[in-house]
Amino acid sequence: MENDKLKTPSFHSCVRQLGHLTGQKFKADDLEKTDFFSYLNIYWQTLANVHIDQQLVELLVHHETHTAISLNDWKAYLGVFKESNSSTIKDEYITLDKPIQNLENEVVEIDGSVNENKAHKNVLKDIRRALIGSRKTVKEQLEFLTEIYQNPSEQGLIFWMLDLNAINKATSTLSRYLTEVGEAFLYGTRDEDITSYQAHQYEFLYDSIVAKKNILNIGYTQTVLNSLHQSLKKHFGALHVHLNRENDPKIVSSSLISTDLYQHILLSVSNQTTLSSYNRSMMKVIFTLLYRTGLRINELLGIRLTDLEYDPYTYKDINLIIRSNSHRALKSDDGTRRISLPVLLKPDEFEGLQTYFIERTRSKKEGKYLFAFEGLLTPLDRGSVDRVFKEVIGPNYQHLVLHSFRHNALSNMSVILRCRQEILDIFTDYNEDEAQRIKEDLLGRMRTNSGHHWDALMEFAGHADLDTTFSSYIHTVDIISAHLLDQASMELPVDVVTKLTNKARRSFNQHNPKALDFENNCIDLTKIREFINRELNIRKIDNSKQYFLKSNTEEGSTIVSPIFGKYARWQIEEFLSEIEAGKTVSEAAQHHFVYEDAVGLYNRALLLAADENGKAHYKLISKYKQPKSGHLLIAPTLPTIAKEQQLVQESFIKLEKLYLDQSMKECVQSMLSTFYKKANSSHSDLRFKFNEKQMFYDYLDIAIKILPARYWRINISSYQMKRITKPKKGELKYQKMVNEEKKLETIKEFKADYRQLSKNLTNDDYYSGYSLSVVNPKEREIVNSTSNEATRASSSLMKYVMHLLLIVDVSFELVR
Repeated sequence: MENDKLKTPSFHSCVRQLGHLTGQKFKADDLEKTDFFSYLNIYWQTLANVHIDQQLVELLVHHETHTAISLNDWKAYLGVFKESNSSTIKDEYITLDKPIQNLENEVVEIDGSVNENKAHKNVLKDIRRALIGSRKTVKEQLEFLTEIYQNPSEQGLIFWMLDLNAINKATSTLSRYLTEVGEAFLYGTRDEDITSYQAHQYEFLYDSIVAKKNILNIGYTQTVLNSLHQSLKKHFGALHVHLNRENDPKIVSSSLISTDLYQHILLSVSNQTTLSSYNRSMMKVIFTLLYRTGLRINELLGIRLTDLEYDPYTYKDINLIIRSNSHRALKSDDGTRRISLPVLLKPDEFEGLQTYFIERTRSKKEGKYLFAFEGLLTPLDRGSVDRVFKEVIGPNYQHLVLHSFRHNALSNMSVILRCRQEILDIFTDYNEDEAQRIKEDLLGRMRTNSGHHWDALMEFAGHADLDTTFSSYIHTVDIISAHLLDQASMELPVDVVTKLTNKARRSFNQHNPKALDFENNCIDLTKIREFINRELNIRKIDNSKQYFLKSNTEEGSTIVSPIFGKYARWQIEEFLSEIEAGKTVSEAAQHHFVYEDAVGLYNRALLLAADENGKAHYKLISKYKQPKSGHLLIAPTLPTIAKEQQLVQESFIKLEKLYLDQSMKECVQSMLSTFYKKANSSHSDLRFKFNEKQMFYDYLDIAIKILPARYWRINISSYQMKRITKPKKGELKYQKMVNEEKKLETIKEFKADYRQLSKNLTNDDYYSGYSLSVVNPKEREIVNSTSNEATRASSSLMKYVMHLLLIVDVSFELVR
């Protein structure tokens, strides 16, 4: 019982215990279906030097992967900025796409322009026209359309728009919803009576609509369809259907904008000599506000001069009020917010805003809006900004859109609110004082260390709820969370860490001598982070900016052998030898190996040494070699002569060089395959028939690259065994009949093909064909000896090399 108490509890028991503490039933097999992970922050918040809040926990454990930035985008963001040839922008880029109507008091007359026999596309056109004006006007115009269009499908769309308008959805949202599914819905139903639809018919219709959408927008489309079906249930009594909705309303594929790219945009606009001074100043202010404030482009272009608070004498404090006006409505009432520009903008940027704003306010024909076409009262349109933006970013960044500024600003703001300066330096160009002022402005001076960071970020973004902010815009959640946890002081018992990582305890101290505390028998996790990342083969981004510096705990990179991997040859030899001596795999592996790696090596060694029943088959290991324990022999037989051991080492050095070249590696593996087929412990050589000449030559070509040619011996002979009809007493029944002509011809041919091996030939008549063996050099002979005075053929040297290579080369498939 005492030993049982000292054992580390299993994962299942830990889960059950947490369930008892929280009063919930947790099952280790389906934790994702419970609230188990939401309790992780109970532990995380107890760690010294760290505070990770519930919002981050929810995001981390519910796998909010759709906001993750792709590896290529991270490379582009952190890498060196790719400059392109300078572009030329003319004032013609900043012109109206089409005449803009005054929408303030516009009354849309529909009754004279609608025909009862219009096709479906005209229904959509009329609905869109009805969405222009105040909410009351929109309601009246949609109700009028219900009297004109009697088809249930058409009426369904109109009623849907009425329902959305009634719950104060922005008309821009109504228009987007209609565009997303309207045409496909009408096409799918055509002239059918949807009031008699069964549930499966609705499901088939909706699945057909979703199937034609981009995979990135499936979640959004399903959300819109769900909204439509709720209206159909309300007005037509449609049956309930099961929509396979995604949790996220829309999968976002936006990229971040680096500070280098942002500065390039401003510089490029400044250098446009073909642009008027007014347009240059206006465009610089627009891109500055997009980058710093994260405003939506329609919010920015709809700013009126009366939306700015300022000191009319000094213009030092300019604050921006975002609110609806006749030019554009906000997405929701929560979009109304106040933004302090002196805090967010850098000094030179704020100075540029001041200059532009003073010019706009003092002009007699300035109009109502902050951004207007030069010499006109008309507010600037999105198309003009987009054309300039696409031109100045160059061909390497055409995947970016104006909305990328918003994603970047909100992601950067989340970093400012939760991270230290070393992380801020990666994402922003704010210094420590500027970042502190931003935090104080958003949170208040007394709340900079409180837990209200995300509420402040939600208000800054103008979102109705926090889920919208995090589900689509914050692309730095993982980095923030890792940064917060990185500050924690975490220690765990050695046994727990070795079980979690499958690493030997010695390996931790080899990485960092301060990692393992022998006295308390625990490991400081902060000292092995780099080591664990390396062992997990974490992909590193090419960091041209050198933002991410190496940890001070890193003692040096581990050399990985192309043959032995992260282990040394002596470790593998020792591991196999200890198993032969009677240890279990886990016991033999505990000092140097990851358990899974050890099991893999053991299984390969066993496959080479035993048959299907687990009995030794003596193909590579002599049957005369005595086992050390009850376990059969599985380790290659190491040569005992010092000279041969030296040649073994040299052979593996050359093999590692060959393995670096994929084509040569394949040749060596072909050689391995031949060796595995031909090897036999009853004789020391490899034997090839005359009709296997090409196989022999291929084997020999690689063999002399591994071991110098002077150590190889080739024997060629040709004979047949002839039966003697009446043998004399003591005479054998079979007699060798040597074919001298063929033997000499084959030897001559071989010498022509391999001149460097001409001194290595013998012609003893013990095998008819080619026989290849390794010479056993005398210990007193030196490697540079040019003579061939070796004593006898040796089986141990190359058999050991090839046998060990068969075990460790996991890319070579072994077949029993």
